[in-house]
Amino acid sequence: PINNVTYTAVYTTSVISNVDIAPVHDAYVRSGINANTAFGNTNPNEIETKFTGTEDFIREAYFTFDLSNVSAPEGAILKVYCSATPPNSNVGIFAVNNTTWDEKTITWSNRPPRQNASVATVMVDQAGTYFSWDVSQYVRDEKLAGRNRVSFAMVNSLETGPQVKWNSKETGTNPPMLSVALKNVISGKEIANVGDFEVNLFPNPVQNMVNLNLNLKSESEVMVSVFDQIGQLKLEKNYGLQISGENILSLDLSSYQLGTYFIQVQTKDQTKTMKLVKK
Repeated sequence: PINNVTYTAVYTTSVISNVDIAPVHDAYVRSGINANTAFGNTNPNEIETKFTGTEDFIREAYFTFDLSNVSAPEGAILKVYCSATPPNSNVGIFAVNNTTWDEKTITWSNRPPRQNASVATVMVDQAGTYFSWDVSQYVRDEKLAGRNRVSFAMVNSLETGPQVKWNSKETGTNPPMLSVALKNVISGKEIANVGDFEVNLFPNPVQNMVNLNLNLKSESEVMVSVFDQIGQLKLEKNYGLQISGENILSLDLSSYQLGTYFIQVQTKDQTKTMKLVKK
């Protein structure tokens, strides 16, 4: 590059971000003498699963998620928080084609059929944590087929003593969620006069306050913008006229969520964008 010559760079980049979707319905059902009880209505604050040879004590859980606001998912992870469990409970997630059931009325007797093969299975061996099932392929296939709701059944495959207990969306904390990965394509144009200014961020990663060490070749108005990882503008701040030479500008990010951000610094002749991580 030659100093004092203006260059234009057109760029396209993609960023993967996760969107956590709460279930529109979640409930459990129970066999035997409880086959006609709608536990989503009588006991909505928890979910239970259990497999046993005793007919009255089998429990299965059901979830439905609305994907209307999601397009072209890259992946999807079903996450459910376990509040109590016996050791070594093998828990599978099965696709359910019928997505019209309601948590207030679903029972063992009217529960929708699930597919024969599990989408994913994990060993549940401790309480007080989320467990995750990769349901990416099924969610992608359903969206490609034009369907905006997905349902899953959660079923234990090993006989245990006590039932496994899970948080529902009504529990109040740590609800079930479908974490959907989306690809966001960000395009832009950068016009730069080579040698116009240098800028560094410190500290990076940052917890609260980040400093921009800005070295200008000549005085200039300075605008600083903060974008999140999907390209949404979070902050735009005009620092006014800055002198030639070294300038220290500060940004307070204490109220921002943890994650990746892009800091854009614009002078009269040049724009530079840098990646910043808040931890």
